[in-house]
Amino acid sequence: MLLLTLLIVFVTSSTRSEIQSRQKRAWIIDSYEIEEGHPGPFPYKLGQVSIDRKYQVYFDLYGQGIDAEPEGVFTINKNTGEIFVQRPVDYEEHKVLK
Repeated sequence: MLLLTLLIVFVTSSTRSEIQSRQKRAWIIDSYEIEEGHPGPFPYKLGQVSIDRKYQVYFDLYGQGIDAEPEGVFTINKNTGEIFVQRPVDYEEHKVLK
């Protein structure tokens, strides 16, 4: 099994009067396991980032499997936080993706 660890920084939006004050951030650390040699079909849903919110939030991913080697493995739906696996990953080359 390949382990994907996500560190999500959640920054609240601020109004003009709040710009000079400190913004709140919520750190979400989550892990997902993907099956080595998954036969597909691709893409398939790996999981979903869930946060308690009362306003619009956009999700984005960076790091290994997204914009660093191995690139293009994962994508995220910017509106819902659903994470998708786009292609297989070789466990011998990448035991953990961060």
